[in-house]
Amino acid sequence: MISAPEAALKAFLSAPDWRSRLKHSLHGANIGPKMETYYAEFADGPIRPIAITAQLTRNDGESGVKLATFGVTTESHSKPIDVTLLETREGWKVDWETFVEFQNDHLAKFAGGQGSDTGAFHVEVRTTEITKFPGGENMAAYRLDLPWYEQSYFGFVETGSTTHRGLAAAVRPGNPIAPVLQLTRRRTADGKPYLEIMGIAASNWHPEPE
Repeated sequence: MISAPEAALKAFLSAPDWRSRLKHSLHGANIGPKMETYYAEFADGPIRPIAITAQLTRNDGESGVKLATFGVTTESHSKPIDVTLLETREGWKVDWETFVEFQNDHLAKFAGGQGSDTGAFHVEVRTTEITKFPGGENMAAYRLDLPWYEQSYFGFVETGSTTHRGLAAAVRPGNPIAPVLQLTRRRTADGKPYLEIMGIAASNWHPEPE
């Protein structure tokens, strides 16, 4: 017998179109226009997982709301991507916005120059042996990645800034953190692209309750 959150996840994935998927999505009353715009660009229809693995079910320490996380393997992701559900009054709902961020590799596309020059991204932040910013002395470096990405990225933050102090206090060698970061694409004086960490949008990946 499958659990209630897994049943909700399977209903979300098997939905024939975005309108059907909306009722299984967190904040469904508000994200309809965003979903319609999104699926006008990306393929709509059911998502056929190769495997679904339960990872974690627990209460969020801040809100007290129950969360469930699954790893979902698809044809485009041989390593499972994280999918989070939150228990609402209407049952378990999938965090659709984070799901499509991971499913369509928004971080990789952003780092590669696609789309807006600014954005918020769920990442794992690690220390790195890079100690100097190319072309400047006032930036500190961190490694940004996700478990299912083959590619790591580097983000640079102004030393002494509020964001830098927050990262420096939390990130230790061998002890990454998983926040949502505000990133901006920049270029050095000689034209080399880099990612600047502008702020910490959230301290963890937990979705906002309805």
